[in-house]
Order: sequence, then C-alpha cells, then structure tokens
Amino acid sequence: MDSTTPWRIILLDETESTNRTMIDRFARISLERLVVVADHQVAGRGRRGRSFYDIPRSGLACSVLVHLPRQAAINLLPLAVANAAVLAVRALGASGIVLKWPNDLMVGGGKLGGILVDGSFDGTTYQGVLGLGLNLTATPTLVDGRTLSRLIDTLDGYTGEDFFSLRDTLLLNYLRELNDQILRLLEGRTESVLASYREFSSTLGRQVRILRPEGEVIGLAEDVDQEGCLVVKTVSGRIALHVGDVEHLGVVGDL
Repeated sequence: MDSTTPWRIILLDETESTNRTMIDRFARISLERLVVVADHQVAGRGRRGRSFYDIPRSGLACSVLVHLPRQAAINLLPLAVANAAVLAVRALGASGIVLKWPNDLMVGGGKLGGILVDGSFDGTTYQGVLGLGLNLTATPTLVDGRTLSRLIDTLDGYTGEDFFSLRDTLLLNYLRELNDQILRLLEGRTESVLASYREFSSTLGRQVRILRPEGEVIGLAEDVDQEGCLVVKTVSGRIALHVGDVEHLGVVGDL
C-alpha cells in the first residue's frame, strides 16, 4: 500500500451495499486505494448477513479496497478499521465513542456504526474490502431492533444544515487514519494497533456472554490477541474467540 498514491473516490447516489458494489463492480480493476461511497444503501448488509434499511443522505457508508501481502497482519484489519473510525470521529470533536468487540462503534449505549471486512487471497496478495457504516444525522432500521445512536448528538453546536460537509470531512479524517493504521500493520507494528484498540474497547474488563452457533461462552473479557481474537477467562480456563455476538454483563471481579 503506497501512501503517496491519492485516494480514488467513487460517489454513488444509491447502491445495494458499498461492499457488494466494490466486490462486484470495482474489485476486478485492482486499483489501490479505491473508495466507494453511497448516499443510500437499499440492501445494507452487516456481519453474519444481517440487513438494515437506512435513510438517504443520513450516514457515512463506504468501502475501501486494499491489497496487502500475505505476511501482513490480515487478522487485525477489522481492528485497524475500528481504530481509524474512532479517531476520525474524535477529530470532529465527538466524545464517548467506544468499541464493542468485534465490530461495533457505540456511544451512550447505542450503536453508532459497524464494520464489515470482506476479503480473499490471490496468490501472495490479500484483497480486502473494508466496509464502514456510521449514523450521522439519522438512524437506520435494524431488523433485530437494537438501540442506535447518531453522531450529531455527540457534536456540540452542529445544526444539521449541511450533511454533505459533515460526511465528507468525516470521510477524509477516516481515510487519513486508516492509511496510518494499515501502514502500522505493514511495518509489523501490530502492538500499536492492538494498544489503540484496547484503549477504545468497552468490552475488555467486563463479564460477557458470547453467543456462537456451537454454544455460548460466559466469562471475563481479558484481552484481544495478535490474531484479533477476544481472550475470555471462563470457569474452565481461557478461550480465544474469533467471532461471536457479545453481550456485556457488567464490570465485576474475576471469575
């Protein structure tokens, strides 16, 4: 990934989802630092195939195409994207933004946004599509009915009169921070990526319940490891989880 190459940004009025559009229409071009941004997603897709229905011109919906060597810390890409998103909203003056493992941005108990990373290997190269969705001036409808939040509620003095200015400033902040996070992975500075994620995490130090197809895990969320897994201390020992739906049970003592 060459940080001197300019970002190539494709702006769409409407699309199915930015990740799907990137994969189906633009990924074959193999351009580095390609970005798809949509004013409206008619079939937004989250992790594990969850769908949502957004309001046109109310959020940031974007996908970034990257090509990374196989030896890069690919498993930490979702964490790098999450770090970049938090830093981007903080640059606007927002406060209270935290990360709920594995892919949710939260504020005030509501979900502000989410991350979806799709990717595949082609020979020695990993092609990643890094999807990010953030609620800026309104909240979409989630099929599962979870509580949502808006970025404008964390910004003092914002009147909501210029959505595009807010969206575009946030996008540029995000691309700058994402570039820095990915360079850290390429240079082997994985501990700095993990350190930022740990700082922003609202999951670590909590008793959690993780729901997985093979059954639930209950324990103390202790750490995120070099593979991006959540390390949980249970009554039967420690376990590293790569995926799962997390429910926070509270900040209490060790098991």
